[in-house]
Amino acid sequence: MRRSLAVVCLLFAIMGVAEAQGSNQGESKNNELGLLLGGVVTGQKTTIGGAPVNVGAGLTFQATYARRLKEWKRAALYFEVPFVATPSTEVRSPDTSVVHNYDTLYVTPGLRVKFAPRKMVSPWLALGGGYGLLEASKGLISGAPTPGERFVHTGTLQMGGGVDFAPRFKILVPIGFRLEVRDFYTSVPNLNTTLTDSRQHNVLFSGGLVVKF
Repeated sequence: MRRSLAVVCLLFAIMGVAEAQGSNQGESKNNELGLLLGGVVTGQKTTIGGAPVNVGAGLTFQATYARRLKEWKRAALYFEVPFVATPSTEVRSPDTSVVHNYDTLYVTPGLRVKFAPRKMVSPWLALGGGYGLLEASKGLISGAPTPGERFVHTGTLQMGGGVDFAPRFKILVPIGFRLEVRDFYTSVPNLNTTLTDSRQHNVLFSGGLVVKF
């Protein structure tokens, strides 16, 4: 997962530079940077042999850049790029040949429609798609090393919704708050076993700050 976290850290740095430049140039507040923490829930799976595989919740880190494309009286349209990383999602199963955990990274550009964009509370809906990386752990539940390919590269469909709360204070730039739910629909990770399903829903609940610049 070190590479996934390195990518997220790099994206945070790039966005921070863009934020500073936009603030210094006195541009209108057409850009947003959401910095959120949350948890992802995937649910139980079943192997072809019938053994249950319980996938636990994982802590997620998210950075979402958005650019306002158009605004009307009651709605606004944004182009957004969410970057979401989960360093570790625990896996439990009576089958000890299953991997101990796995991590994920999603990059899913898309569109967001925000309603009542000038109000204190603004609900929104989002839809997008892009790339997902699912990386299995190096070891199995039994403690043996994971055989074969640990990386799964997958197309990812992303959809969700949330609520933005207008900025209440300013530290160089206006800062607001966000609560959201997103579903990342991907292939299943390589757990060193064959599952009955080939794709899975990864439901992310998160909240955090939104910087406007």
